[in-house]
Amino acid sequence: MRRYFHLLLIVCLTIAASCSDNAGGTEILPDTSSPDGSSTDGSDADIVGQDTAEEDVPTPCIKGIACTDDNPCTQNDVCVDGSCKGTPYSCHDDRPCTNDECDGVGGCHFVVTDGHCLIFNQCLVHGDANPTNTCQVCDIDESKIAWTKAVELTACDDGNPCSFGDYCNKKGQCKKGLKSNCNDDNSCTDDSCDPLSGCVHIPISGECDDGNPCTQLSVCSGGICHSPVAQCNDDNPCTIDTCLPELGCDHQPKEGACDDGNACTDGDTCNNGQCISGNPTNCDDDTICTNDKCDPTFGCYQTLTSDPCCAGAVHKCDDGNPCTTDSCGADGVGCLNENNTGPCDDDNPCTLNDICAASECDSGPLDTCNDGNPCTDDSCSEAVGCQHFTVAGTCDDGIECTFNDSCMGGKCIGDASDCKCVPDFSPIVGKATSLNIGLNGNPTQGINVDNKATCSPPTDCTAGIDNALAPLSFFANTNLDVEVNNGGVLLLFEFRNIKTDGTLFQVALHSGKLVNKSCKFNEDECEYLVEQELIDEECNPKILINNATIVNGKLSGGGPGTNMTLLVPLFGSTLTPVTLFYGGIEADVIVKNGKLVSMSNGVLGGAFEKSLFSEILAQVPAGDLPAPKEAIVDLINLVVVNDIDTTGDGVQNAVSVGFTFDAIGATIVGIDD
Repeated sequence: MRRYFHLLLIVCLTIAASCSDNAGGTEILPDTSSPDGSSTDGSDADIVGQDTAEEDVPTPCIKGIACTDDNPCTQNDVCVDGSCKGTPYSCHDDRPCTNDECDGVGGCHFVVTDGHCLIFNQCLVHGDANPTNTCQVCDIDESKIAWTKAVELTACDDGNPCSFGDYCNKKGQCKKGLKSNCNDDNSCTDDSCDPLSGCVHIPISGECDDGNPCTQLSVCSGGICHSPVAQCNDDNPCTIDTCLPELGCDHQPKEGACDDGNACTDGDTCNNGQCISGNPTNCDDDTICTNDKCDPTFGCYQTLTSDPCCAGAVHKCDDGNPCTTDSCGADGVGCLNENNTGPCDDDNPCTLNDICAASECDSGPLDTCNDGNPCTDDSCSEAVGCQHFTVAGTCDDGIECTFNDSCMGGKCIGDASDCKCVPDFSPIVGKATSLNIGLNGNPTQGINVDNKATCSPPTDCTAGIDNALAPLSFFANTNLDVEVNNGGVLLLFEFRNIKTDGTLFQVALHSGKLVNKSCKFNEDECEYLVEQELIDEECNPKILINNATIVNGKLSGGGPGTNMTLLVPLFGSTLTPVTLFYGGIEADVIVKNGKLVSMSNGVLGGAFEKSLFSEILAQVPAGDLPAPKEAIVDLINLVVVNDIDTTGDGVQNAVSVGFTFDAIGATIVGIDD
C-alpha cells in the first residue's frame, strides 16, 4: 500500500504539479530532495534531516520473505530474528506552515497547511505580499508554492519618490502612477524632484509676491519672501490707520480731540473721520494799548495801537486796581479811574466768587472744600487752601450690590462678593465651528510646543511639531465632532485691542452659551454669553494669551508660560477640563470692518499630564464609552508616550497635543449668570 501511494503521488505531480490528500484536500509539495536528503533545486521542498523518528514494535516475519514494519518513516524493511525492521529516517523541516509526512521509501512530503503559502522556503499567510514586489501575493486559491499576481490596479510603490498612485498591471508589475507635484507654493524656491530623495526646493533670489497687500517691495532671501510692512498713515488725526490682509490699507474713523493745523482755533474735534475746527483762539492780552491778532501758523500776536493814552504797550492811566476802569482824555491829557463791579481776587484761597465794590475787592462766600467723599474731613487754610483729611467709619459707596461699606485709606469700600462685573468685551470675536485632535505631527495638525527640533509622534511628524496624542484622534474625534455640531462645545476667541502689524495684543478664550437658540451657530454670526467661571474677580478673562501677533494675516501666540483650560469631550459626551501647559495658538485670520470674518487652519496646542486620562475616564459613565475602560487604558498606555518636559528637570513628564479648528465671526453680549 505504501508503494502504491508513492506511485500515485508521482503520477499526480507529473500531471498537475500538485495533489490533495484524502483527509483535508491540502496541497502536497513535490519532493525534490536527493537520496542523501539535500535539495536538488533550492525550492521550498528542501528536507531537513532529523534523528528523532519514533521506533515502533517490530512486526513478526519469516526470514527471506518480504515484510513491512508498518512505520512510514522507515525504509528497506528486512526480517531480523523474526521481526520486521526498517532503517528510520525523519521528515521534520522545522517550518510552522507544513505538515511533514514520510512516504515509506526514504522520501518526504510537506503538506502546506490551510491559509498558508510556502514560497522560496518562507512561510506566508494568505494575502501577504512579496516584500520585493508588492504586486505579487500569497493567494492560496491560486497556488501555495508560488507567487500570484495581485489584482490589477492594486496600489503599490515603485520605489520612486517622484511618483504617486502607483498601481499593479496585468503582469504583476508595479507601474508608475502620476508625477509627484513638488510645488510648495513658494515663489522663492525652484521646485523639482530627485528620484533618490524626492522633492527638492532650492532657494532662489529676486522679487516675489507674498499675496498680502499689507506688504511692499518683497524680495526672496533664503527661500523666504521678505516683505516690509506697508505704510498706511494717511496723516489724518481722525482715522485709525491699519492694514488688512484681504483689503490693504484701512482707515477707520475715530472720535475725540484733534488738531486741524490752524493755530487760531481751539477745541478741534473729530467727526466722521474729519477734524472739525473749534472756537477761535482768544488772543486778548487785557490791555487796550495793543491790537490782538492771530496767525494760523504762529498763533496769537499783538501790535501797538495809536491811542494817545498809551505809552507803548502801557496805559498812562492804569492805577493797577482791577476794581477801577481806567481812561484818559481824547488828547491824552488827564486820567479817569471809575469804580467797577467786576470779578476780582482777594488773595484768600478760602473765598469764592470775589467781586469789586467801591474800588475794593470784597470777599465772596467761604469755600466748604467739600470733595463729595464721605471718607475725608474737608477744611480750608488761608495758607494752602482746601485740605482733605482721611477719616474712618461707615459710609456708602453708591454701589447697590455691595454691603458693609466702610472708609479705608480715604476711600469708601464695600464687600463686592455679591456683585458680578461686566467686562468690556471686544467686538472682534470668533466661534469655533470645528474642533478635532490633529491627525499627525505635521503642519496645520499641531504646533512646536517645546520650541525644539524634535517632533512627535516620531513615525509621522515634521518641522518640530509636537502632537503625541495623534494616535488617539480616530478614537476621540467622533465625540468632538458631535459635541461641536450640537452646541455642546462652544469655544469663543476674543481679540482684545487687536493689531495687524506685528504688534502684541491679547486673545482671550471663553466657553459660551447661545443667546438665540434659533441662530445657526455654525453658519451665522450669533450672540453669546460667556461662562462666569472663566472671568476672574477683577473682571478679566482667566484664559488669556498675552503675546499674540498677526503678521501677513497669520496669528500666533502663547508658548512656555501660557496655560489654558479647555472643556473637551475626549471620551463620550462628558465635558472635561483639560489644562494645556505651554499653550499656544496659530491660525489664518481675516478681519474686515471691525469684525472677524474667519479663522482657518487653526491649531491650539500644548501639553498635559498623562495621568489626566485616568481622571477623565473616572468621570465618564461606562455606557458613554465605545469600549471597556480597561481596554481604553491599555490603548492609551500602548500608543501615548510622554514627549514634553514642562518642569525643566530634563524628564519628559507630559503629552503634547494639537487641536485643529476653524472659526467664524461671533458677538459676545455679556456673562451667563
